Amino acid sequence: VSPRGESSILSLMPPKRAHAVVAKKKEEEERLQKEKEEQERKEKEEKEKKEKEEKEEKEKKEKEEKEKKEKEEQEEKEKKEKKKQKEEKKKKKEEEEKRKQEEEEEAKKKKREATDDAGGPPKKKQKMDDDAAPGGDPRPMCRYGPNCYRKNPEHFEEFRHPNVCQDLVSEHERMKELMRKKKEAAAGKSHPKATPAPVPVPVPAPALVPAPAPALVPAPAPVPVPAPAPAPAPSPALAPAPAVMDASPSKLRRKSSSSLSAIDNAAAANVGKIEAYKVLLTDFLFRVKLRAEDKRVIRTFRQNLGLEDKYHTMLLGQFGWTEDEYEDGERRVDDSIDLEEERKFFEDKANEGKMKVIWLKKGELKAKDEENTFSRVCTKFYQTMAKAQGNYTITKVGLIANWNLKEKYDRKKLAMKAKEEQWGFHGTSSAAILGISQTGFLHPDDIAKLNNGKGKGKGKGKSKKKKPINVLDDGYFGKGIYFSVYSDYALWYSEERDSNQILLCKLLPGKSYKCDGRMDGEGCKAGYDSHFSPKGNEIIMFDPDACLPRYVIEFKCQEEQDREQED
Repeated sequence: VSPRGESSILSLMPPKRAHAVVAKKKEEEERLQKEKEEQERKEKEEKEKKEKEEKEEKEKKEKEEKEKKEKEEQEEKEKKEKKKQKEEKKKKKEEEEKRKQEEEEEAKKKKREATDDAGGPPKKKQKMDDDAAPGGDPRPMCRYGPNCYRKNPEHFEEFRHPNVCQDLVSEHERMKELMRKKKEAAAGKSHPKATPAPVPVPVPAPALVPAPAPALVPAPAPVPVPAPAPAPAPSPALAPAPAVMDASPSKLRRKSSSSLSAIDNAAAANVGKIEAYKVLLTDFLFRVKLRAEDKRVIRTFRQNLGLEDKYHTMLLGQFGWTEDEYEDGERRVDDSIDLEEERKFFEDKANEGKMKVIWLKKGELKAKDEENTFSRVCTKFYQTMAKAQGNYTITKVGLIANWNLKEKYDRKKLAMKAKEEQWGFHGTSSAAILGISQTGFLHPDDIAKLNNGKGKGKGKGKSKKKKPINVLDDGYFGKGIYFSVYSDYALWYSEERDSNQILLCKLLPGKSYKCDGRMDGEGCKAGYDSHFSPKGNEIIMFDPDACLPRYVIEFKCQEEQDREQED
């Protein structure tokens, strides 16, 4: 009702009634006004309370940040202080060590000067105990004693070592006695004029040589030396090395080209020396490694015997060592052979030109080398798999022993002077894997010739009957043989051809060119030996001789296992 209409209505009411309506309306307005004011007051209080809480929260946060910052500064300060103390301590220690070293050098210098002035060791009484060398050796004692770890021969010339000299003197005496007996035996069985004069064996300066291994006792039965004749027969002393050399055929191989049968006729006069030297070498050269002390003992003994270097070289060959290996102090074992069965296959000349796949089945591994080989191949397979490792299980590993392919690969490696080899996976059908294992990889150009009947030893009639070899494409990154460093990348190519096998090959990439884009059907980049894909996951080889198929990996997919279980 409008105010005008309301006043009209009130005018029609009795005065008393109209007055009551007006009063009631006024009360209602006052009530509403109070409620509004109360509401505004509450909102204001809530707003003030909220602002207060926000302010307190902000102050609290600032305080925590400030405390945290102070704490970090304190920790940083303590850390710097500790680092400083540590550096000071280290510097102090280095200075102390330097000072001690200088004092030791000064003492050595004074001692040498005193020795030179007196023409011999100092007149001061030397302490002779179990660790002192006989003969009043002027050299100072090595601080590490018998447990010295040093390898430099100059160290042994400058310092003496305990409990080594007397053993060497005794050993030389035994060797001298053995040679004397052999000379007497030879003199008794031959004409006096034809018997060579005995060669004196001087005892070396004992303090300059560390002790040899204690097992240097020569054979008890002396070997008689035949009298020299115009055409003397080979001496018994020139027989092959002792049987101990055959104790570990997997590690020690004789080199027939260095046999002692090649020694000239003048060797008859040196039979006793050679036999004594061979006894010494027997106790050292059965190892794979030689220490500097061992070579020092051998060299000194040879010099005292007066034995020529050519006999030393020939004896080294008989014990399976080359001169370079002897100089390096380590005999190199052919690491391209994994199994004893494989080694025997290659050592048997009847197998020349043949191939063999040695299968290693999971759960049926007998020898330690089989377990190691199977484990090594599994590791390469799983570690190079980017994902889905649990989806594949290796059931068998076939080690490919192919005489012709290994010979070509070794020749290529020697020609390239390659020091680094690369492992690569190649996925294809099972039939292709068998063919590659037998004849090796083929370049795409050679495959095209074979398919056209122009291949080596292939006639046109035969090429029509023979199923052609499929080539996937011209090659995105060059026309070559493709490998992958990732097993799951190569697995795709096997699974696409319904194959449960994959090849793991040794490669000689040489100087490799990294492609920056597509190189469809192009040859190898000039000045390079191989290509790498832009992402680095593919290796493209152009020389089949630089690719050696090494292992056939037979696997099982999880989906197949699930289907078998359901069946």
